Amino acid sequence: WDDAQKEIHAALHGIRSPEAKLEGLREVAHRLAVKGQGARATALASSLYPTPDEEKAEALGAVGLELLAADKKDLATKASDQVLSLYTAKDRPALAPSVVALAMVLNQELPEAPKKNKPPPGEDGFKWLGTVEGQARLKQWGEAQQNAQDTKFPPNERLKALTALAGAALDDKTAGTTYVTLAIEQALAPQSGRPPSPWLLLRLARIAARAGVTVESLQSLAAVIPDRELRGRAQLAAFQVQLAQSKQSVDVKVIDTVEAHTVSAWLAHEEWARRNPGQVGVVKKWEPADRAFGLLGVALGSQADE
Repeated sequence: WDDAQKEIHAALHGIRSPEAKLEGLREVAHRLAVKGQGARATALASSLYPTPDEEKAEALGAVGLELLAADKKDLATKASDQVLSLYTAKDRPALAPSVVALAMVLNQELPEAPKKNKPPPGEDGFKWLGTVEGQARLKQWGEAQQNAQDTKFPPNERLKALTALAGAALDDKTAGTTYVTLAIEQALAPQSGRPPSPWLLLRLARIAARAGVTVESLQSLAAVIPDRELRGRAQLAAFQVQLAQSKQSVDVKVIDTVEAHTVSAWLAHEEWARRNPGQVGVVKKWEPADRAFGLLGVALGSQADE
């Protein structure tokens, strides 16, 4: 596990986009927690973000929330204690949304606003976002929804709030797809000004896929992601849902719903072939890169049938 942690750190450290790095850390934290290695997730957050600033706070808070979702409350509390210690400094960072949510769920007190200095820029908005997620994780669904749809905040901020609400609802079987549907509607609503972050839209697509929304809804969401590679990842999530929901063999043409000549398209070819190992003749007619992944899928599918 020590070697694995070093490799994971190296991979995440090389990601330049702050949003991409944080999303990767969330995924890793969830998987480590499931494997009983949750403490390594907190260590990764600390080593990836050595500067005691808002990014480090958000990373530690996000890891804490993933640990909570995996029923690792003791480790989540340690992560929360560590992140709250960042706010004892005179020039403390702004309260990150994940820190607010984590403290709410653990019933911990948030640090008071500076008495002499003004709160760091953006703190009011961050507290609002964190409150929405905290209320959702406490199953205060009505209050969370009302706060998330507060029109005094810009559309993109409301989308962040609704996405956090939808993510929290994944852990509650009674929540259904109500909140993820609201988030998708917000993402698809016409708006002027700056478009939503493509990484936020991809996160929403992954949440939507896990929540069990329709393939059509996922495809509509993927279509508004401007980045080609990220759009392909969202389309791959829709493709995987379609495969999972189908009791019969899915037509090979469904692969075409995933952006061509992307990593996601190659993975779609591999997955289709793995589920249809008897279609090796079809696979051999694909373009070289698609064929390579397809033949890998055939091999894996054949092993599973043995």
